[in-house]
Amino acid sequence: MMSEQSSVPAQYLRLPQAASYISMSPAFLRKEHRLGRGPERIRCGKCLLFSRCALDRWLAARTETPAPRQEGEDE
Repeated sequence: MMSEQSSVPAQYLRLPQAASYISMSPAFLRKEHRLGRGPERIRCGKCLLFSRCALDRWLAARTETPAPRQEGEDE
């Protein structure tokens, strides 16, 4: 049985490492998970595992492009 302290395959990150990977806090990632808006993950008991690919896709899906500036708009 896999304990929370056992090793995880290199392609997966635990919650703290996943949060660090996307430059967010673990609390933010936990909240997004709870709200169903977070990246794809695997639950192993109490442990959440995230693949780097899933984190990259999740970030890419949230990429915003700046709105074009209107003429006469103040700086």
